[in-house]
Amino acid sequence: MTRQSGQSDRMPFVLVTAGFWSAFDRFAMTAVLVAIAAGFHVRLSAAVAVASAYFLAYGCLQPVWGVLSDRFGRVRVLRFALAGALVGGVVSTAAPSLTVLLVARALSGACYGGVNPTSVTYVGDLVPADAVKRALSPFYAAGGLGVAAGIALGGVIVSAAGWRYVFAVPAVAASVLVVAVRRLPEPDRSPPGRPLAQMALVARSRQAMLVVLCGFLAGAVVLGCVTFLPALLQHHGASASVAGLISAVFGLAGLVWSLVYGRLARRVPRWGLTTIGGVLAIAALLVAATGGRLSTVVVAAALLGGGWMFTNSSLASRAATVLPKVRGTMVSLYVTGMFVGGGVAPALATDLADRGAYSVIFLIGAGVAVLVTLLAGLSDLPQRNHGEAGRPGGRRPVSERR
Repeated sequence: MTRQSGQSDRMPFVLVTAGFWSAFDRFAMTAVLVAIAAGFHVRLSAAVAVASAYFLAYGCLQPVWGVLSDRFGRVRVLRFALAGALVGGVVSTAAPSLTVLLVARALSGACYGGVNPTSVTYVGDLVPADAVKRALSPFYAAGGLGVAAGIALGGVIVSAAGWRYVFAVPAVAASVLVVAVRRLPEPDRSPPGRPLAQMALVARSRQAMLVVLCGFLAGAVVLGCVTFLPALLQHHGASASVAGLISAVFGLAGLVWSLVYGRLARRVPRWGLTTIGGVLAIAALLVAATGGRLSTVVVAAALLGGGWMFTNSSLASRAATVLPKVRGTMVSLYVTGMFVGGGVAPALATDLADRGAYSVIFLIGAGVAVLVTLLAGLSDLPQRNHGEAGRPGGRRPVSERR
């Protein structure tokens, strides 16, 4: 993949903005479930199904977006995804029944879910390989800010205007973004082949599958364990509103850590950045394992936000460069692994949480974080087997080496 003339090494601001609203739309869901249940006069469990449909569609359709962007182009797919998010947001705002709302939120989740992998792939296409990790930093920082804003502002909007306006705000943003994205240049790309062949190319690459595995484990460690931090506080007597703010601390910490990441990314190799992320995650989970005091959990959330920022940004940049010919498919599979890991870990730890054994959960997470750090380092080793990078011996050109 050649870099196009005149392309900046920075991620386009419109994509950074899209990353913010994708995260906002996703995490604002947590603030409206009680209001939805009251508005439609249903049980909370029925309203929770709306959120489940959103998250399921968001995670499961990642590979589809990857295949589509490889075949039809990054900008075209981004516009289609944002247009779908617009439609889903409008229907969600006006939904006359819970069933219509469920379908509309599933559509929004599916379409906003296409923003993440396609944006990362776009950067991988146009930014030199040694600058990808730095270029992605603002995108993930915006995502962290979107997490915090979705949680905090979602509740404010519900209280001031009602739950429907929580969906209207990102819908308006999508209407602006779908027009703004048109100005982006479409990267040149090689014909990717059939969808199954794209998947098979990833499956045959040991380095690519190692990155997907690292994404799964990182999602299990960070996204899985961060869900238990509010529960830990409540187990020790904190109110639900105080406990819920821990997720906002996690998101804001990621934004602050992104500034550190951006400075270090110019001088530190990717394996070093991943190691820093692993150390931060391990420290966070060891701190969380010491107990449920508010100060302890806030520190753990802040450190875990840094672990996520460093680890995810570094692994995503690796996913964007390991197989350039099917970059979209590769990035989407990495993101899928990450979300699946984040969903599987809480399910596996449910029994421990029911017994109040949160320290055990966080200690196991710390052990897995050590494994992720080691595997991520291995994923950055030069590719030796024939054809993994599309060239004899698997060696990459100088522009893609670290």
